[in-house]
Amino acid sequence: MTLVSSFACFRDRLRALDEIVRQLGLTIDDAPENGDGLEPAIVEALRAQTAELEHEIGETLRSFERHVSGATAAGCQQTVNRVWRAMQFELASYDALAELERVGAERGGAWQRWTAVVREVLERCAQTVYETADALALCWRELVETSIYSPGGIHG
Repeated sequence: MTLVSSFACFRDRLRALDEIVRQLGLTIDDAPENGDGLEPAIVEALRAQTAELEHEIGETLRSFERHVSGATAAGCQQTVNRVWRAMQFELASYDALAELERVGAERGGAWQRWTAVVREVLERCAQTVYETADALALCWRELVETSIYSPGGIHG
């Protein structure tokens, strides 16, 4: 793989991540109506966390598409790390998923179907985050190898 192809692969994965997180936001927004106008707290929390990630990933993608460099890759690394942490400890954490299941079971019907769809999209988000992180690791490897073997590069 070359440096150019590794960055192209990462860009594609970052675009896929942007798309799946946007889909998660739309899925959360499709929460069933309650009749009383009140949403469960888990829906509000998921919505807020997803909106934050959508913004961050979108900014990172636009920055990456404007200019690719080692510094841009470092910014991308920070974003991928943040999204990974958000998936593990917020959006798809044990507590969040348990609360989501509790709400679905308690309210039944459309809520159970919605909960199942949210879980499925969260699983796809997690998989896409892992794939994006792997693609970024290839970029780092190519950057390091390029600097090691280029004239004036690091020699060990």
